[in-house]
Amino acid sequence: MAMQYEFVHTKDDGNGEKTGAGLQSQEPAGQSQWKLLKVVTMEKDGMKVLRIKKEINDDTEHNTPSPVTDEQLCPKVDMVFDKEWSQSLWRDDKIDSIDRTEEETPGSSMTQHQNGGLLQCSKLNPSTPILKVFCDPERDTYPDYRLKRESLNYLFSLALTGQDRQTATFKILVFIYWLAHGTSYKTVSETFGIPLSNATSIVRDVADKLVKLSLKIVNKPSSGELALTVQGFGRLARHPVFEKAVGAIGGCHVRVKIPGVPQPQQRPGDQPLPEKALPTINFQGVCDHTGSFIDVFAGLPGSMTDVRILRHSPLYKCALYPPPGCFLLGNGRYPCLQTPVCLITPYSKSDQNPLHVQFNQHHAMALSSIERTFGIMKKRWHTIFLQPLELHPSFIPKVLAVCTVLHNICLRSGDLLEPVEVEDGSKVTEALKEWLASNETSGEALRDSLAKQIST
Repeated sequence: MAMQYEFVHTKDDGNGEKTGAGLQSQEPAGQSQWKLLKVVTMEKDGMKVLRIKKEINDDTEHNTPSPVTDEQLCPKVDMVFDKEWSQSLWRDDKIDSIDRTEEETPGSSMTQHQNGGLLQCSKLNPSTPILKVFCDPERDTYPDYRLKRESLNYLFSLALTGQDRQTATFKILVFIYWLAHGTSYKTVSETFGIPLSNATSIVRDVADKLVKLSLKIVNKPSSGELALTVQGFGRLARHPVFEKAVGAIGGCHVRVKIPGVPQPQQRPGDQPLPEKALPTINFQGVCDHTGSFIDVFAGLPGSMTDVRILRHSPLYKCALYPPPGCFLLGNGRYPCLQTPVCLITPYSKSDQNPLHVQFNQHHAMALSSIERTFGIMKKRWHTIFLQPLELHPSFIPKVLAVCTVLHNICLRSGDLLEPVEVEDGSKVTEALKEWLASNETSGEALRDSLAKQIST
């Protein structure tokens, strides 16, 4: 038989708690059992916490519930029923009566409580200020999320799987907002009306899931795409000699404020602390002619040189790219190599040979793709690349990997930006004269051959 429900308003008991009968379920006449769910809301850490008390009364002559026999605590609920997110719901002390029992099987947008006693449902709440823009198809999402609506839709098409799409959409929006503004978890919690603990776990969980998209989004060109790549670098360099280039490599430093570690102190009146006063993490990337990342490697300390970063990367160790007969382009911080990775760098600026000067000019135009790519990344995710990250170093590589995934998604969806001013690594004054490792062979002979072809 179907149960009937009625809602009983809560009352203030004078001790800072609001108690009362929440959903009262009645069985048809003739049945001896009454079930009562008590809802208790109390202030805790600036947020209201939902506590549910369940009572069973077998007395057929009295309608008064018996004392509590079982108590369940729902820790920092972020979703309640299928109407609204709890912080906006409980802030107004309003609950809609829902025809749903505890024993009901979870539907497409439900998550089972860990104790099995409470079913929570989730749907986006358009009344939440930060979600108003997203829920209105006519509004621009870039100011809030640093991604246009086309990019968000592309991301959702890749990331939303299974039935619980409403919750997944909300979590992705929380993460993108955190990434775009570089705010604290507390600010994210207050902005979206969710508990602080949920904001922290959402950011971590979504980062893990979006990193997995790199297998689809950040990958090396196929044999068919390779032809377009070499033609693209030839157009960038304005010479067919560079139609054997299949990528440009470069890197940048990400400043870190390690939580719990004392930072350098600055006295009043002193000059601002230089960027080198903070530890950094290296981020190496390889892009194609369009500026799309095809390989990334991050996580090693900033004290390591670009050459050492390259030698530690899978790109170098596996030597699977570039394919035979092709080469990568790099700036003067790298040595000119033939093997294990064919990497062509410019001649030293002090080399005034007209042949070499001309080669450097074409080389710089082709290499500009990686410099422009990092410039776009720094403009879109300026709180990640231009401000110190107050994150644990072990989590930063995942954040950087997600940035590259979102960067490639933006390119595919036409969400383009002009880059910020960045250091042009192609104009390094002097090329490095580093020793070659035992497994390396110099690429200077190949570079000389390319220079001669340009002059003819």
